[in-house]
Amino acid sequence: MIFSVSLMGKQFSPAEVEDKTGLQLSEKLEVGEVVKRGRFKEKPSAIGRGTLSAPDHIPYEDRFDWLLGVLSEHINALYKMGAEPIQVDVGCFYTDQCNFELSPQELKALSELKIGINLSCYRR
Repeated sequence: MIFSVSLMGKQFSPAEVEDKTGLQLSEKLEVGEVVKRGRFKEKPSAIGRGTLSAPDHIPYEDRFDWLLGVLSEHINALYKMGAEPIQVDVGCFYTDQCNFELSPQELKALSELKIGINLSCYRR
């Protein structure tokens, strides 16, 4: 599984987030920057965006909890910097059957943060 957080908004700047929080984002795009792919290719972006993922040194089984911890620490600042709305994205890759389970503690953390989860399943 792949866990990430999509951050985006009309006033969102991934550079500002990295500068003020120390977090490292990938797939960064600033407002007004020319889009390089997709349906808005070669047009200025109306939104800023970035993706937050656990660093490679975080053990695979701890990455979801790492993201929840980072969000718990920075969610108010992320909203103040223009992120709207924040959700956790999960990519589940499967062969025969797709199972995804959250512990009561993880569900509670999501609820306390008032964020949703987007689950996408992909057959291998």
